[in-house]
Amino acid sequence: NGDGGDEIFAGYRRHVAAAQLGRFSRVPTSVAAAAAQWLTPMARGRRSPAGLAARFARGLAMTPEDRYLAWTTDMLRDSDKQSVWLRGPQPPTEAAIAATLRPELSALDQQLYSDVKLNLLSDLLVKMDMACMARSLEGRSPLLDHELAEFVFGLPDAMRVTPRTPKALLRSSYAGLLNDEVIHGAKRGFEVPMAGWLAGELRPLVHDVLLTPSARVNSYIEADTVTRLFAGSAFGERNRAYLQYALLVLELWLRRLPGQ
Repeated sequence: NGDGGDEIFAGYRRHVAAAQLGRFSRVPTSVAAAAAQWLTPMARGRRSPAGLAARFARGLAMTPEDRYLAWTTDMLRDSDKQSVWLRGPQPPTEAAIAATLRPELSALDQQLYSDVKLNLLSDLLVKMDMACMARSLEGRSPLLDHELAEFVFGLPDAMRVTPRTPKALLRSSYAGLLNDEVIHGAKRGFEVPMAGWLAGELRPLVHDVLLTPSARVNSYIEADTVTRLFAGSAFGERNRAYLQYALLVLELWLRRLPGQ
């Protein structure tokens, strides 16, 4: 499999943003926050040009921990959770991110290091292992060979990140070995169409189990927040589809627990 390709060869747009972070270090946080607020209404989706610019601007006004969340999952930060969570204090996600911070690293290497420690280890490799083991298959991740990773991480930032061509170093390494359709192919994400599912085939399930007075999440999160989130009037600048899905899964999980 190709796990690790983006985390080693800087294949995500957040890696381009991290590589450019130093150029914007003198921008006042108030200016960055105002720019994000101005850009957000113009965004046609989180990954549209305006959406990416808005997330970048939001990140400029944040601490490294909050910036990592804004540039990755873009869901709830601890300050958000404190405003809607009805139970006792919960360990902040930011604490896990802070544990990966290495002040001696460049902004790009810090982003990549956190991605390896968090996104790769806790998410992508776990899913690959579960999928393989479910069918008694052995998964191999050649791009995570430690000697290859050590070599690539030792290269200058400019060799690893080119704004217009994701993973240009990896692509050029295989020139003449793979056909042009592969070498010059557009980057394609590996995500499910969550927003479409929630608005389509999952919509009855959402209304039946989540948007009801008897929903068990209402004892954990303000019911009005849940309603506004699905109406589109809460956390509009965030990764709303995945926030909605997270609440749906939480509700289904709570219903399977005795006494909840």
